[in-house]
Amino acid sequence: MKNSAPTDIVIYIRDKGEVLREKALMAFAEDKIVAVGNECENLQNLTDEQRESLVLISPFKQGEIDDFSCALRLLRYFLYKAQGKKKPFARRPVIGICLPEKMTMVNIKAFEDAIYGAGARECRIFYDSVENVLRDWQSEDKKKIDIIIAMEKDNPLEYLQEKISDVLDFAEKNHISRETVKELLDK
Repeated sequence: MKNSAPTDIVIYIRDKGEVLREKALMAFAEDKIVAVGNECENLQNLTDEQRESLVLISPFKQGEIDDFSCALRLLRYFLYKAQGKKKPFARRPVIGICLPEKMTMVNIKAFEDAIYGAGARECRIFYDSVENVLRDWQSEDKKKIDIIIAMEKDNPLEYLQEKISDVLDFAEKNHISRETVKELLDK
């Protein structure tokens, strides 16, 4: 997996608003999880042996699930943390997730499976900005949703740089010159 800036997972709970904003990161050392989310940015208490075997994983790449197992564990952890309780839900929640419009059915299914696996009673997919979904949260269609999850980048320019880097890598593998890519981008 290519290094890129991790996505932020943002969780909103009905009547509470934004309750969690964390980096979509997991740190493993010697096959054990040593840090999750923002904790990954501050890993000073590791032994030298753990530091050598440290692996950082961001299970999401460009709005899609890149590592399903880690995505499931991360979402489950963040949902529990957002509730701030050991037993987070009196009943399993209805969870809505904001996804990009141009996503394949395979990726949509992966998100649904991850949301259900994280403990949802029902999963609703929104192909809209989180701002619009939050504004319409009181509408009849969205009234029964307990939690909304959004994935955001701190800096949209980073996201664009990742996409361009992927295009250039693809072009290079297929023997397409950078000049040709530039001409296509200029059209």
